[in-house]
Amino acid sequence: MVCDVDGVFTDGGLSYDEAGKVVKRFNVRDGLAGRMLQQAGIKVALLSGGRGGASEQRASHLDIRHCRVGVGNKRAGLEELRHELAMGREQTAFLGDDLNDLVVREATGLLITPADAAPGLRRQADWILRRRGGNGALREFSDGLLASQGWMEGFENLGWAPPTESPGRPGTAPARQASASLLPLLQPVPPAPALPFAQGRGSQLGAGQPALRPLAGRQRDGERS
Repeated sequence: MVCDVDGVFTDGGLSYDEAGKVVKRFNVRDGLAGRMLQQAGIKVALLSGGRGGASEQRASHLDIRHCRVGVGNKRAGLEELRHELAMGREQTAFLGDDLNDLVVREATGLLITPADAAPGLRRQADWILRRRGGNGALREFSDGLLASQGWMEGFENLGWAPPTESPGRPGTAPARQASASLLPLLQPVPPAPALPFAQGRGSQLGAGQPALRPLAGRQRDGERS
């Protein structure tokens, strides 16, 4: 799971202190989403065109090991990151909000946007979330994915805490192997709530694995179509 920072982990706003240092506002529920995904064995990375130090600090607080900032060409940056992590295209989901994120379209198996993303990006996205950037978009994605795999039931019944501090709570799953696609994980498993995907998306995921496409009722421009 690769995320842009400005407009995804934040609401896109920037503030400067008297020394000229950039100050960004992060959503704590999105932060917990990142931790829960990692506990479930999903690798999380940040890929941002911005600089300033706040992104690196946030990644450090969330134990996100892979944080790249000042990335001019996000497709090239994503492909380098995939190579480093030994992840294929169909094992990679990308959550972005603006047109500089659209260049990753052919380098990711699943392109996701917040509700307030740029219209041009939303038109080509596989999944348009209901939440805005910096206001629970990543949490919405993670809750849906983790519910489809049975993790949310454990978190909701027992709560969440770091694995080393939570005896009896869900432990940390091993990182998913490079041969396992992330995309089939989005197929809902009853009684998990339905997610906005169905079999039949055109890209080939490999032998024996279903393709995915968005359902017709996915969110567009803040409404249900």
